[in-house]
Amino acid sequence: MKIITVEEHFDTPANIKQFNAYSKVKNNNPHQEILGKTLTNFDKRIEYMDKYGIDMQVISDAGNSPQVLPDEYIVDACRAQNDTLAEAVSARSDRLAGLAYRLTNQKRLRRNSKERLKRLD
Repeated sequence: MKIITVEEHFDTPANIKQFNAYSKVKNNNPHQEILGKTLTNFDKRIEYMDKYGIDMQVISDAGNSPQVLPDEYIVDACRAQNDTLAEAVSARSDRLAGLAYRLTNQKRLRRNSKERLKRLD
């Protein structure tokens, strides 16, 4: 039997930095430093999966949402998150699957995001 975990998360140091700089709601997770090791490092994630017998994970953005950023940063931040996810999944497709990040609160930006996700598929 395969063990597949879903609703797992990833992040990037750049996104965490931007989130902390612009978000009105600060990340107050007391375990952020410990979690950061597997959130931002896919090789550490695979080590963790191996340690606990996890065959595959379905991962998505950790929730430090690029949507809290000023408008001029949102599209690039979302693109960077999705590019990181695509690269990680492509390099480890036997262990990782991903759910891309899609803009939801910016109607004028959402259209571009939807078209780009279709091209990533």
